[in-house]
Amino acid sequence: MKKKLLSFLLGMWIAASCLPMTSAASEDPSQKGDPLSISPSEALIQDAGDFKSAPTPKGEHAERNAAPTSFLLGDVDGNETVDARDRRLLNRLLRGLEQDDGTINWAAADIDRNTRIDLKDAAILARYLANWEGYDEIFHPTFPDIDLSAEAVYQKMVALKGEYYEGRSWTNNDYYEFKHFPPFPVYGGYGCVAFAFILSDAAFGELPARQIDKGGFTYADLRPGDILRMDGNAHSVIILRVESTYIEIAEGNFNSSIHWGRTIDKETVMNTTDYMITRYPNN
Repeated sequence: MKKKLLSFLLGMWIAASCLPMTSAASEDPSQKGDPLSISPSEALIQDAGDFKSAPTPKGEHAERNAAPTSFLLGDVDGNETVDARDRRLLNRLLRGLEQDDGTINWAAADIDRNTRIDLKDAAILARYLANWEGYDEIFHPTFPDIDLSAEAVYQKMVALKGEYYEGRSWTNNDYYEFKHFPPFPVYGGYGCVAFAFILSDAAFGELPARQIDKGGFTYADLRPGDILRMDGNAHSVIILRVESTYIEIAEGNFNSSIHWGRTIDKETVMNTTDYMITRYPNN
């Protein structure tokens, strides 16, 4: 009887130690810009049952210095391998036996990508390491063949014009969760970010996303479906077409509404883009 009671209490304690990863960034929608939601690895978890919420983003955009832009799913300790040490570390964190020393990769620990770290993540990791049939697919997913030609990507985005019509009200109260597969460590955003993510998902499904900072790309690298963060991190747009001297874009929260077809000249694009998000494979 004592053993059963002890087992029950231990199970209740472990269940109570599930760690919530992130919540949408809370910011006054009347402020300029469109805040990105906090990335999982920025949640400042102290220990099980005593966690802090992710910090409020500065300005309209969440700081992402703490979140790597690429990582291995399951690489909890950030040493570029997924092994038994990651499994032990995750189990100890869930049981409150280990504290985050600032090196824990919480995005990599969210193995089922549900924005929570709990015993399910630990179980999936353990079964993967034990070579259970079917669990390898979680860590090394295959994606359906997607037509990535400029015209195909364009058509998939403009197909949404019926629902997201010109002039439709769209502000920082509008939120959307990005459906990309890791490693890009941002799960969603508001306003212009939300609208760009909607069109991106329509064009690319769950293809991985990656960020390229200013100076890391040229105008020739830009393609339909790429998202540009511009004007001092104040506004996000998504490219519909790329011409030799200008791009055509779609955007949300443009005068508090959706707008299709604005053009931006090549010089302005390169001078005012802070970073781009692309989902085209490296090759």
